[in-house]
Formats: sequence, structure tokens, C-alpha cells
Amino acid sequence: MSRRLGGKWESRLSSEDFDLRYYIKDVATKFDGADELRKHKKEIQSLADDTAQKLKQNVYANYSLFIDTSKDISSLESEMYQLSHLMHEHEVLTQNLQVLSDADGSAVQSSDSSEKPDKQSIASLLETVEGCSSVTEVPGRYLVHVSHLVELDQESCEAIQLVRAFLINDSLMIASLKKRRGPVRYMFQALYELDNMALVDIKDSELVQNAFKILMFPDSHLYQAENHSSKLQWIQLLDSTKQKHKAVRDAVKKEADTIASGKVGESLVREQRQAELLAVDWLKEVPESLDVYVAQREFEQAVCLIEKTKAYLKDFSDSHALRDVRARLNLRIMQLSEVVMKELESSPSGSLRGGLRAARKAVDLLLRLGRAAKACQLFLNNHSQVIMQDMADVKMEDAMVLYVTNLSAVFFGGLHNAGTEYVRAFGENHGSYSSFVVWCYNQLSFFVDKSVLVIFTDKASLSTAIDCVIAVSKECEKLEEIGLDLTFVLLTLYHSHLSEALNKAKKEILDSSSMTATAEKWEPLDLRNDQPQLAGIIIMLYSHTSQKKTP
Repeated sequence: MSRRLGGKWESRLSSEDFDLRYYIKDVATKFDGADELRKHKKEIQSLADDTAQKLKQNVYANYSLFIDTSKDISSLESEMYQLSHLMHEHEVLTQNLQVLSDADGSAVQSSDSSEKPDKQSIASLLETVEGCSSVTEVPGRYLVHVSHLVELDQESCEAIQLVRAFLINDSLMIASLKKRRGPVRYMFQALYELDNMALVDIKDSELVQNAFKILMFPDSHLYQAENHSSKLQWIQLLDSTKQKHKAVRDAVKKEADTIASGKVGESLVREQRQAELLAVDWLKEVPESLDVYVAQREFEQAVCLIEKTKAYLKDFSDSHALRDVRARLNLRIMQLSEVVMKELESSPSGSLRGGLRAARKAVDLLLRLGRAAKACQLFLNNHSQVIMQDMADVKMEDAMVLYVTNLSAVFFGGLHNAGTEYVRAFGENHGSYSSFVVWCYNQLSFFVDKSVLVIFTDKASLSTAIDCVIAVSKECEKLEEIGLDLTFVLLTLYHSHLSEALNKAKKEILDSSSMTATAEKWEPLDLRNDQPQLAGIIIMLYSHTSQKKTP
């Protein structure tokens, strides 16, 4: 009978036109008692267990199909990813062909046709190297050679790490191996321009074999190839690629001079003028000058030179030479930003490196470099650590109110100082002020969570807790001096804890009153025959009431 009922409910619940409301209404009308409902519940639960068991059996039976399907999906995803990059490569090639069609120089065209068999798509770097988008965005770049190298310590010649080297037609990119598995196996580490790079062949010795050194002011790196033939291949390709890149640049320059010498039309004159302006000596030396400034930690001069270069290139029309200059400049800006950001990093003790004055200077440099969001984040993180360190230095007092007062004075004083320094550092950059408000709210939430553990304890009385909250509120009101009112946020964060403390105190008073009333013994008095005693009690109650009414 139960199987028949179970099959009936199973077919009904699994039907395509199942209506949940109608089912509930039907169950409510058919089953009157609680026992019948419990029995029906057991039947439904049994059906659910059977269904789950069947699903498990289907999974086990088709486990191999699930594995094959997941592999197919992964393979399809990889193919779609490659297809998107092939489309991107096609777009880049179309743009390059359009640029080449505007030039009549046969030297450039013959150079490109001779290099065509060695070209590889640089867009494929996005599939394996993380953080190299700035490298692939430069038009005209292509891969020449790729292989693994071992970076060695220059003094002990011990292996440091395994790297992946990508030789591009105008530069050498180094990527380190990522620890996590996935389609992106490498992390972008450095990019060395062939024009500013020197190669030194290291003779084989007992300490090192198959090694060569890359010199790039102000750094140098020692790499080891897999074998002797691989080393020779790297040296030959680096030398030939460097010469080809120089030949292409000379051809472009020669073509620009040829076009300028013809003076056919106003556009040719403008191109000649732009080529001459881009060929000035100080503009060519900008990358090297920035490297020197960074090495000597003359960040102010470096930023001034960047601003001068940007202003000089602002009105130039787009060209291959201009894109090359801007790519080099953007690479130096990124390197300079990373160095300046380290100035805002706090020491392990929680103090700012160089003090608040140095922090303001670093923030100003980052703002001029266009790194406002990163400067704001590092600035606020520094002050968070400073406030936490100052709060940790507050000594625990026996009097809870005194300790909470000192703790809140340190915390809100830190917020006040941070706000003052924030206004001085960021000045008219009003777009970042919302970040400061959000940071203050997060810091206040952290402070409330920390103070609750001290104020609202089992040993603390209600009056003590209220005195502590009042002391914290008074310190919070001092933030109004910098235009920041967080009192309502503070009381909102304390609201639930205060409500819980009040309810707890109320319960204790009621329990105490109940116990007192139960413990007292009340004896009935019959004063009908003792009029003097009754009169004395009335007079005592009257005098007690009169004293309460008297202010």
C-alpha cells in the first residue's frame, strides 16, 4: 500500500504541470489530523532520499562522461581564447599594413619582407605572461626567439630562479615562473630595450658554464643557457636583432629626411618639422637621464623632466617615431612610480619612512605622475598602521573609564592628524576625498569592535559603560574641526551593545526585586482595636510623602 502511495506522489511531483499551490491546498483538505500529516511528510522525505540516491548512481554511472565533457569544455575555452587573440593580431596587422601603405621607402619594405619568416605573434604573450599588456600594445613588435634561462647570482654564480626570455624585435622581455598553476604560467619581470642594452659573453669556468651577462644601466643580470649551442644562438640572435632594429630606425629616419627634402605640400613640411623636433638631442637622452635621476634618487628632477617631455610632445600628430618615444617614456614613468611608492611604505614599527613631510612629497610626486588612486591607498594604509601602533602603546589602567578615554583620544587624534595631512597632501584633488571618508568609517568600525571588548563585559556596570560611551563621543566630536562628523555613525555602531546592556540591567533589577520581596516576611496587623498605633502609622506615611514632594 505504501509503495502504491509513494508511486502516486512520485508521479505527481515529477509531472511537468505540477502546481505547488494546488498541491498544498489538496494536502490541507485531504489530511485532517497531525498524524496523517506526519505520515505524509515521511513519504515525501522517503521520495527525496530515493531521488538523491538515484542522482548519485547516475553520477557514478556517467562519471567518465562528466570528465570527458569537462575536458572538452576546457579545450573549447582555450580555443576561443586563442581565437580572440588571433582576431586581435589580425587587427594589429591591418593597422600596420595601413601605416606601411602610406610610405614609399623601399628600404623599409625590403627590411620588413626579409624579417617576415622569423616573425611570431606577440599577442600570444597575453596567454602565458601576466602583466605584459603594455608590451603587446606597441604596434610593430613581434617575437624573434623564446626559451628558458637560469638567472645566476653574479658573485657566487648560484642559481636564483628559472626565467622565460622573450626576444622581441626592439627589446628583451624577462618573465618569472608563477607558483600557481593555470593557463598563465609566467609573471612579467623586466623589459630591456636593445638600444640601451649591452651583451657580454662569459667564458666557461669551473663556477659557471654557458653564461652571458646583460648590461642595462644601472642594473646587470647574469643568465645561463641550457647548453653551449643555445648560448651561441642567443648571442647571435641578440646581435642580429639589434642590428636589424638599428637598420630599420635608420631607414625610417632616412625616409623622413627624403620626404622632408622633397617639400611636396604642407603635410610633408609638417612631417619634416616633426621629425626634426623628435630628433633633438635632449629628447633622445630622456630615457637615460631618467635612469640616472632614479639611481641618484633625484625624484623631483625626474618628474620635472617627465612633465617637460609630455608638454613638448602634446601637440605632435601620431606617428611611429612618436609612439616609440612615448612607449619609452611610459616605461620610465612606471618604474619611477614603483620607486616613489616604496617611499610611502611604512616600516615594521608602523612609522612612516622620512616622516609626514616625506610622505607629502611622495604623494605630490605620484599625483604629478597620474597615480592618484595608488597614492591615496598607500597614504591611508600608512596612517592605519600608525593609529594601530599608537593604540597598542596605550597602557591598561585600573579605571576602565580612564583607559577608554585615553584610547579614544589616541584613536580620534590619529584620525584628526590623518585628515589634516590628507588635505595638505591632496589639496584640490577632491575626487579622492570619498576614499578618505570610507577609510574613516572602516577605522571607526575597527575601534568600536576593539572598545566593545573592554566596555561591555560581565564585570562592568551599566553606569560605567555609559560613562565610557560618553567619553568616546566627546573625543569623536573633535573631528568636526576638520569638517568630519562621525558621531551618528559611532552611536549607531554602539546601539545594539547599549540595548543589550540596558536589557541585562533591567533583568537584574527585576530579579533582585523579586528575590527581596520573596525573602521579606509580611505579618498581618489588626489595628481595629488599636487606634493609637494606626494613627501613628498614618502620620509617618504622611510625613514621608510630604518629604518626597518637597524640592
